[in-house]
Amino acid sequence: MLSDQAIEAGHRLKLFQTIDSTSEEAFRQFANGETAPLWIVAEEQTLGRGRSGRVWSSPPGNLYASLLLTDPLPMSERARVGFVAGLALVEALEVVAEAAGPFRLKWPNDVMAGSAKISGLLLESRGNDGLVIGFGVNTLSAPQTSETPAVSLKARGISVDPQRLFHELSHAFVGWWRVFDHGRGFDEIRKAWLAWGYGLNQRLRVRHGAGDRFGTFEGLDAEGRLVLREDDGRIFIMTAGDVFFPESSA
Repeated sequence: MLSDQAIEAGHRLKLFQTIDSTSEEAFRQFANGETAPLWIVAEEQTLGRGRSGRVWSSPPGNLYASLLLTDPLPMSERARVGFVAGLALVEALEVVAEAAGPFRLKWPNDVMAGSAKISGLLLESRGNDGLVIGFGVNTLSAPQTSETPAVSLKARGISVDPQRLFHELSHAFVGWWRVFDHGRGFDEIRKAWLAWGYGLNQRLRVRHGAGDRFGTFEGLDAEGRLVLREDDGRIFIMTAGDVFFPESSA
């Protein structure tokens, strides 16, 4: 399942049929002394999770994968790894879907097919060294409980074996990780992300803290934060939160 490029870069893989969470298993492997980069892939998760502790529906047929990294990245660079992961995933999706895309990256960590979510990413860090990136891709089915409408590749007429998608993901991640270069190449990463960006120059709603903000998505700043021009013309820089678009911006 691992690509030749991933194997050459020292990546390893552990497969599970059913597991509580691929990311949780990655942290367990790290605690038990396993070295990185290490991929954990499962056919099914019983306790999959998304951002902010949300449940991630994880029935068989979809792709569930987590990557353990232990490169000594400073804390200031860790959040940017999500952009690397997003680029790798959207590239892998375009390869397996051939001309059936397009796919777009929605800030901070979703992949969209049209106006619906087809994948989510989750970055988690525990301690000074362990960083885990969780990937969940709706290859066969999509949850109907998401606040953002979700769709599967199958529903878009794209038949993809999760193992093949993972193969392409492991290949693409190696390339974008080299571009990232421990943060030194983030400007190139940011520009590539914007080329796949969803909803640029469109009106959006930002859930931030206790209330919502409305404005136009103007892009990403040099740190990867969302730049929102509010209705009164003021600029708001968003570090974290949830973004919603009132209509399709694909």
